[in-house]
Amino acid sequence: MKLNILQSELSAQIQKAAGFVSKTSQLPVLENIVLETEKNRLNIKATNLEISFFSSIGAKVAQSGKIAVPAKEFAEILKNTSAENLELEVESESLKIKSDSVNIELSGMNTSDFPEISQSVSSKAVGLPSEQLKQVLSEVLFSVSRDETRPILTGVLFVFDSQLGKLTFVSSDGFRLSKKQIDVEGQFEDSQVVVPRSVLSELIHNVDEGEVLFEYSLSDNEVRFGFGKNVLGSRLVEGQFPDFNKIIPKTSSVEASFEKDEFRRLVKMASIFAKDSANIVYIKVEENSVSVVAESSRSGSQEGSLPAKVEGDPITIAFNWRFLDEYLGIVQGEEVKLILNSTTSPGVFKDPKNPDLLHLIMPVRLQD
Repeated sequence: MKLNILQSELSAQIQKAAGFVSKTSQLPVLENIVLETEKNRLNIKATNLEISFFSSIGAKVAQSGKIAVPAKEFAEILKNTSAENLELEVESESLKIKSDSVNIELSGMNTSDFPEISQSVSSKAVGLPSEQLKQVLSEVLFSVSRDETRPILTGVLFVFDSQLGKLTFVSSDGFRLSKKQIDVEGQFEDSQVVVPRSVLSELIHNVDEGEVLFEYSLSDNEVRFGFGKNVLGSRLVEGQFPDFNKIIPKTSSVEASFEKDEFRRLVKMASIFAKDSANIVYIKVEENSVSVVAESSRSGSQEGSLPAKVEGDPITIAFNWRFLDEYLGIVQGEEVKLILNSTTSPGVFKDPKNPDLLHLIMPVRLQD
C-alpha cells in the first residue's frame, strides 16, 4: 500500500475511529485501526465487537493494500503532526509515515483476523436531518436503563408506523419513560427494534451537519447509521420491549401548568434536604399553586411554591427529585404541564411547545 493524503482529513477520521477500538479484547487486532485502499480512497475501520466504525476519505493511491495499526499510537502521531500532506507506505507489517518534516515507522499487523463490518447503508434507508435526530435522542436517552440485568431496557425502542408515516422513540428504566414521535418519509414496514444506548450516544458525538441515514436488518441483528462517508454499525438489543402503551394513563383527574425554570429551581432547592431521605420530594398541587416540599431529619425542611393553573382537586405526590431535574433539563418551552390520576399512578409531564414528547415518572410509594 502506498498513498498520499491530507493530514487534516486523515487525523479527524482516525481520532473518531480510535474511540471504537477494543480496550480489553483477547483478540489483539481489535486494538488496531484497519487502513485499506479502494480505488482513490482510503477506508478506515474499527470495532469493539459491539459497535463498528467505517469511514472513507479521498487519497492519491499509488499502490493498493491494507494493514492494521495500533489505534492509540497512530491517533497521537497524527494529532501531533503539522505537515499538510502525508505519504503512507506499507512495507511488510510496518506503516511508514512521511512528510517534509517527519519520517516515522509504526509497527502494524496482518488484518486477516479483523471481523467484517458494515461499510454502507442501502438506498431504502430512512433519512433524518442530523440536528433533528440529535435533538430527539437528547430527549429520550437519559431515561434508558443502565442496569444490565434487564438488557431490553438498555436501548431505545424504535417503532415504525408506515400508515401514519411516523417513527416513535421510547425509552424506560422501569421508573420513568420518555416517548417522542416524529414524521418520517420513505418506504418502510411496520416494525419495532431496540437500538443500544451506546451506539446512539456515539452517534450524537460523531455526526455533523447533514442527513443521517439509518436502517436495520433483523436477519443480521444489526442497525446501521450512515452520515457523510461514515457508517456506524451495532447489534440490536434482543427481546421484547414492555408494552409502553399500557403504562401511559389514558385519563386524568388533576392537571397543573406552571413555569419550568422556577419549578426546577424549587426542585434543586428541595434536593438539599431530599438527599437525606432517599431523594424524595413532595409535589403538592393546590387550587392555584404547586409546591415542592422536602424534609430531612438531620438538616431540616424546605417548602417553596409557585403559581399554577390547576384543574381538579388538591393532591400530594412523591417523586425522586433527580428524575424531575433530568426531565426539566431537556424541556424546550417555558412551561410544563403535570397530569395526575392518583398518588400511586404515574405522573405525566408534557411540554406545550413540544407536544410530541411525553415523559412519565413513577411516584414513590409511601407507607401510611
